[in-house]
Order: sequence, then structure tokens, then C-alpha cells
Amino acid sequence: MDFIVTTVNCTKDENDILIVGFQNDQDYLIIQYSEEFDDQELVNSWSKYYLEINSLGGSYSCIDTIELSLENLVIKFNKNGINKFYIDLVNIEFLLTYVQWKELEIFLTKIFVDEKDVNFKIIKF
Repeated sequence: MDFIVTTVNCTKDENDILIVGFQNDQDYLIIQYSEEFDDQELVNSWSKYYLEINSLGGSYSCIDTIELSLENLVIKFNKNGINKFYIDLVNIEFLLTYVQWKELEIFLTKIFVDEKDVNFKIIKF
């Protein structure tokens, strides 16, 4: 799935949940992250992140690899993600200022640096 986004938003809500959102006029993808775990999340071995795609639903523990470059973010799904979304990757293209890109890098690093099952790469040219 490829899409060009017009908006990239990085925020923290009142419950200290990090939210990274990408959207255009038709589609959105949101990644949410919480350092707090409840009993249901622990019992189900869910990751600390949750990914949602507007037309395909959402899932925990669905990402194999994330590659952030200056022009795009590529999310490659693991078996769980492929079974949920019926696609193997999402390529999100954007045009950001350096400050916006740096904020995105900081948020994604915070979310994925300790996720042992996610290969997180930052590609700088």
C-alpha cells in the first residue's frame, strides 16, 4: 500500500500516550504508544504500540521492520500484520521540514527503540 500524506502529526495526549499520525484526504495511519500496560495487554503479549489503518483496522505486535528516511516511512508487517491487514507493507511518502522530520524521528525512536521484535532503521542520506 502506497500513499502520499499531506499531514504528519506527532503528539502526546493527556494520558501520556504518544500518537504519530499520517493522513491525506482519503486515508490515515496512526501509531499509538503507551509505557503503561494493563492486565489484558500482558496476558495477550501485546506490544506497547498499536497501529491502525483507517480502511483495514488496527493491531498490536504487527510490525517487522520500520525504515524512516527523509522522504518516506516504510512499515513492513510481520506474519500477524499480514494476516490482519492482507498487505505486506505500507509506504508513506511525505514532504517535511527538518524540524518536522526531527520530531517524527524522536517520536518513532521512543516508540520502537525497545521493541525487541521490531527492526527500526533510520536512513539518512
